[in-house]
Order: sequence, then structure tokens, then C-alpha cells
Amino acid sequence: MSTATRAYCRCNSGHYFMGESCPYDGWSSPASRELTDAVARLAKAGKELSIEELRNLGVRSETLWRTIIISFGVGASIFEALAPDTYVVNGETKSPRKLGLGFK
Repeated sequence: MSTATRAYCRCNSGHYFMGESCPYDGWSSPASRELTDAVARLAKAGKELSIEELRNLGVRSETLWRTIIISFGVGASIFEALAPDTYVVNGETKSPRKLGLGFK
């Protein structure tokens, strides 16, 4: 796994985080635990972190819906969590809680 690539899980409040629970509100789920486990398995196997590799491990679709992977230009830019206030989807600005099922 590239040292500057990380996988993040989205909680129900729209935050993205690494690990099993959201540092903003403590949210955790089978998806966040599955993603954390899969990322560790890929790293142990020396495989590149990607959606395709997560699929190859058998990660559930429900987990992949909550997953983003970010490749950072340098390791010093890596963060553990992100809390977006708004998203622009289909040209409209909305809060995470006002978006459809794809963001829950």
C-alpha cells in the first residue's frame, strides 16, 4: 500500500474518517469495522489500496458505498478525518443530512 493513500468511511453525519469510529460523533458500524479490517489485510499482503482490491477481498457493497480513497501528494498532508459542511451534487449545494441514500 502506498504510504500516502488512505481509505475513509463516511458516517451518517457525512464525516469521513479512518478507523472503526468517527472522532467527531463516535459513530461506528459494521461498514467502518469491515473497511478497517480490509485495509489492514491489504497492507499486510503488500497490495495497493484501491476500490478494486477491496472488492477482490469481498468487501460488501454497503461498505464500498461509504468508502472514499484519497492519494495524498506527500505524507505530511494526510489527515485522520474530514467534516464537510456542504456538498455540491448535481449543481446544488446541500448539507450532508439533506442528501439521498448514497450519502447516508
